[in-house]
Amino acid sequence: MKAPASFKLILLLCALSSLAEATAFGCHGITKDKDREEILRIHNEYRANLTKGATVIDPNSKKKQDLPAAKNMYELEWDCDLEAKAEDAMNMTCTQAARGKYSTYGHARGLWHLCITYNKPVEEYGVKGVLEKWWIEGVSFDIIERRFDNYHAENFVNMARARNTKIGCAVTKRGQRADVYCLYDLPLREGAIVYEAGNGCKTDADCTTYKNSKCKPSGLCHGVPEPGYKEKSEALEKSCGSEEETGMTDEIRDYLLDIHNKFRSSVARGLEPDMLGDFTPKAKKMIKLSYDCYLERVALRTVGQCSSERSDPKLFFWNMHNVSNPSMSNLDGAKEAVNAWINQIRHNGLGPSNTFTESLYWRAANTYYELYRPIEDYVNMVIDTNDRVGCIIQNCNNNKYVHCLYGFRRTEAMGKKIYEVGETCTKSSDCTGNAECLVEEGLCTAP
Repeated sequence: MKAPASFKLILLLCALSSLAEATAFGCHGITKDKDREEILRIHNEYRANLTKGATVIDPNSKKKQDLPAAKNMYELEWDCDLEAKAEDAMNMTCTQAARGKYSTYGHARGLWHLCITYNKPVEEYGVKGVLEKWWIEGVSFDIIERRFDNYHAENFVNMARARNTKIGCAVTKRGQRADVYCLYDLPLREGAIVYEAGNGCKTDADCTTYKNSKCKPSGLCHGVPEPGYKEKSEALEKSCGSEEETGMTDEIRDYLLDIHNKFRSSVARGLEPDMLGDFTPKAKKMIKLSYDCYLERVALRTVGQCSSERSDPKLFFWNMHNVSNPSMSNLDGAKEAVNAWINQIRHNGLGPSNTFTESLYWRAANTYYELYRPIEDYVNMVIDTNDRVGCIIQNCNNNKYVHCLYGFRRTEAMGKKIYEVGETCTKSSDCTGNAECLVEEGLCTAP
């Protein structure tokens, strides 16, 4: 017996409805459309609220911060390619490897977990809980210059970066645990401005970041970066400043990079004498530094005009040296600075514990009985997870200063081992992630 036409129509409508639900975003990954919709909606709600000014409160510490209103804030759209990359990144065992492979994107990852006795099922609260945690990081955000200058706010700044227009995330849920990994279309470099202060758009003319942008009723702008926009931005970041701006030449950059890596190699192989011990302990995974022109610009902004004292740059480790004779060349000044920093271990010493303690830190400030014996500059030079250096040389107030920044400062050095002690690598599997072992140097490439 044939089925009634009405019954066939019902089946067809159900099938079409199911297909539409499954392909609403058009992505083919582990993430459900329900989660895609929730992530995108919450992001754009937060961003729209930020155009009016928002208040963030940490429920645990009770810390509160009023965020300045934002202008030129763009609406996010879902991107299946970013989602696929986020899923791949989530499956990597090494976070650094994921960030290295997808270095041209912004990264955010979070977990949500609660006992079932709290009556908060993961399907309802998991994704929302992760995104709320990310946004709460705004209590650590720099509200004065609105820059990314604190890793405690890293997830927040990716959510709030005005120029982002695309997002793609991977979501897994197991039991009462939700894991969310998101990629954003633009990378956020340390020290970069997150958004401009102002108000949400009211007309299309208020949306000026990308050509032909439109203003949405939410106060968000909608637009598409012109072709090559991302590549042009990356090229600018990779270009070094002029000698007039930075006091640096390629010869000085090459010298500083070479001497830093030779010293790190010597320390890693246990060949550097320590005044308070025998020789420096061997380093298991000391990374070979690369020179970062972007850090030069960060150094210029961090140092400001004629800074004679170090402040706390939060994202980087900062070495500074006042050259003995300001009339000497910048190259000779750079050589004197590095020798002074290296001699801190040879003449002042750290000791076999390989730990930068508070007493060692204050030893540099204790001039009583001539106990001025700094060690911090040496410590910054040999933190094993640092993978880049950028320097500037300033002439000001009849003085010459050499400043070098090292990064990235994801943890504090105080009270911790400066580097992981152990035999130097002999094969690439001894290094972190997909890094290569440089056997003769005893160093690993950056993962």
